[in-house]
Amino acid sequence: MATERIASPSNKIKMFGDYMATKVVGAGSFTEVWKARHTLHGNQVAIKDVDLQKLNKHLRDCLDCEIKFLRSVNHPNII
Repeated sequence: MATERIASPSNKIKMFGDYMATKVVGAGSFTEVWKARHTLHGNQVAIKDVDLQKLNKHLRDCLDCEIKFLRSVNHPNII
């Protein structure tokens, strides 16, 4: 999962594997979408960070369906 460093109250940085997330660009009840960049290649991506502890069984099932769908999509912007 993600590790978090806080440089200042308004400047959070999270690491998701090889991706450095620098800005929250969207948020919901149990998710945040981060603007991130691959630390080696420099590719810019959006990363959806889901707080699994806030999900009930039904929402976890919905998330599983979303993940299965996204895995089936062949598009360079979805990894």
